[in-house]
Order: sequence, then structure tokens, then C-alpha cells
Amino acid sequence: MSTEAPWEVIRAAADRLESLAARTSQSPWADYVNGIVWSADGDPVVSELTPRDGEWIATVSPAVAEPLVAWLRAAADSLEVHVPVWEEPEPRIHPRRTRGEVDRLIGHHFGHALELSRLILGGDRG
Repeated sequence: MSTEAPWEVIRAAADRLESLAARTSQSPWADYVNGIVWSADGDPVVSELTPRDGEWIATVSPAVAEPLVAWLRAAADSLEVHVPVWEEPEPRIHPRRTRGEVDRLIGHHFGHALELSRLILGGDRG
């Protein structure tokens, strides 16, 4: 397991997704016909796929990247603020939390963002 802070993993995934989207055809991927994914302007984007592959690719087009990147960056920013608060004791509210308790809080509040980030990055980060 990596020693990267979890918000660094999420930001790395956002950066990768943004970079991948920037290198693809920017028109929406609109349709899948006869084994080819077609852009909204009528140009073929990808061929030789199964119908389910094509439907998935057309649905999760580069247009999805911008809001997904924004969500991942917002999660990373929030996580970076929350973890130090969770790690420090607040005598009126809670004593010092253990690493396991902080990890459970991270998983509860940011687990989906971290899981998606690890999948985007293709490895066991954070």
C-alpha cells in the first residue's frame, strides 16, 4: 500500500482523467451502430466492439470527465481538510482517534471517491 495521502490519490485520478479526456475526440460519443461508436457529428470513434462495449463507451464519453474531475477534486479538497481534524483530539467532543478510526471515517465519507480514483489510476494507491 502506498504512503500517499488519500487526497493525493484522488487528485492524481482527477489529473489522469482530465489528461485522458483531453487526448480524445471532444465531440460527444452519441451512438453505437454496426460495431462502431459514432460521434455526434457522424464520425466513427471506435470500431470492432461488442454492442455492450459500444453502448458503455458512448455513455461514458469524454464529456463525463469534466464533472467527474470536479467531483474528485472537491472530494480531495474536503478530505485534506477533514483528516487533520479527525486526527486531532477535541476534548469536548472526542479523544484522540486511532489510525483505524480515522481510516474508517475516510472510508465512510470518501470511500467511493478513493475506490474510483484507484480504478482510474490502475493500481493500489493509497
